[in-house]
Amino acid sequence: MQGARTTLTINGTEWSIPFNALFEDCKLCFEDLAITRVCDSEHRYCLGCYDKLESGECPECKAPLINRKAALSSQRNYLNALEKTTFSCLTKNCQWEGSFKQLEIHKKLCQETKENCSFGCGEEFPRFQMDHHQKECRKRPCKEGNLEADCETISEVKQLTDKCLDALKKPSSERALDKHFYDRLITLFPLVTKAALKQHEPTTQPAGAAFQRECEYQCGFIAGTLQELSSHDCPNIPLQCRHCNKCFPAKEINAHKQKCDERMVSCKACGVDTKQGLLTLHYQTCIMLPVECTQCLRSVPQKELAKHQHLECLSRSVNCERCFKSVVFSKLEEHKQNCWLTKPITLREGKPDSILLTPQPDTIGPFYQNGNNSSTIYMVTTHEQLKPLFKLNRQSVFSEEMDMICIYHGKPATIKESYYTSDTLNWIIHLSQTTPEKVICSRADVLDADLNIICSFHPYHYPKLSDIMVNSDDANRSKAALDSDKISRVQHCSHPNPLRIIRFMPSPGPNS
Repeated sequence: MQGARTTLTINGTEWSIPFNALFEDCKLCFEDLAITRVCDSEHRYCLGCYDKLESGECPECKAPLINRKAALSSQRNYLNALEKTTFSCLTKNCQWEGSFKQLEIHKKLCQETKENCSFGCGEEFPRFQMDHHQKECRKRPCKEGNLEADCETISEVKQLTDKCLDALKKPSSERALDKHFYDRLITLFPLVTKAALKQHEPTTQPAGAAFQRECEYQCGFIAGTLQELSSHDCPNIPLQCRHCNKCFPAKEINAHKQKCDERMVSCKACGVDTKQGLLTLHYQTCIMLPVECTQCLRSVPQKELAKHQHLECLSRSVNCERCFKSVVFSKLEEHKQNCWLTKPITLREGKPDSILLTPQPDTIGPFYQNGNNSSTIYMVTTHEQLKPLFKLNRQSVFSEEMDMICIYHGKPATIKESYYTSDTLNWIIHLSQTTPEKVICSRADVLDADLNIICSFHPYHYPKLSDIMVNSDDANRSKAALDSDKISRVQHCSHPNPLRIIRFMPSPGPNS
């Protein structure tokens, strides 16, 4: 079931959010959030209303106002909560959801928001329909001959012209104009005069002089006849942009239309229509915008970038499941073929009782076993790899990013490493079966390449015991620990072979 929701007013616009008792609208203006404390009684209003409280006292309790620095500081917890809130647009048919920082961007881009037609027809439409409407708007700019006006005025001029011409054909006694016709003429005549004459005073020619008239838009053209003047295609004549309604010289109008901020364009990535001036803002939230993967330099849609970088990119870094070394994904198989922890290892090499260890199949981590016996498992590492223990800096010896999985006593098990500090620092290895059926009494030792015990783990919090109770409900008895004294023994082991082995094996029985 969807949780309760409420509305918030931010900068005069309402948004929907999951119900949060922390937020409420300002009780003075109802135009913004009441997140600014104004007095010591914790009464809150919006910052705009706080700045307008000329009386210097709280409207509710009449206590003196706190200073503005303290008022701004009081907003911190509320602003942090707003950053974590998901907002929904309340405009009909808009399904947008986003963060607090994206509100103003969406407010400017929301295609479902209604706006008044800029041509002055008095109608309003959603932004995504406005461009289509203005192509047919009765008040859109229009030009016929030398008459520039809106389409409705020009249409009316044509109708009245025809009616006047029809009236002139009648006898004078029959030319009486009806009131409606008269009202239309007196309304239209000033508009036609203004559009046709553009409020310029006519110039006169001296008697007998040859006709000469300069273009009124100062393009340098001089007409020798009225016909030349009327047919002159002036590059400076003002033409109105149908997108922003501003006028530009005819020679510049086409270039302006291409870059006009009010021109509706479609995002090439997602197909959403938006004003050209807001396209940059749209790109900040467009989930289909192609972005470049920094790893493989391939372009992918923004909404798929995280998935691509995590799962699909051939240049992404991944860890080898045996040695945990970071390698490029495209070279992972090549690395596995050469990884030393994917090959058999011989302990007590060159001696009659040598032991051949083979990697445990289908495991994650450097796990080995002798033949098919998984009752004793070996974690193979090196003296160099154990150096984080010697530095006592709590760094992971194996992998911080991958869970280690092995087979112990015939069942899948996990191994996790960690550090604990009581009287001394302890390095912890916690072995547990995924589906435990019984407690397995075990012991864990650190060995050199000849199977000599360097030191033994003890149950955490039980330094005098040696048996690790795998799968035990007692968390301390089930965790194998090395304290700093035993870590020091590992550090000073001088065996020439750098191999170090952590061995888990069954113990004859619990000791105490």
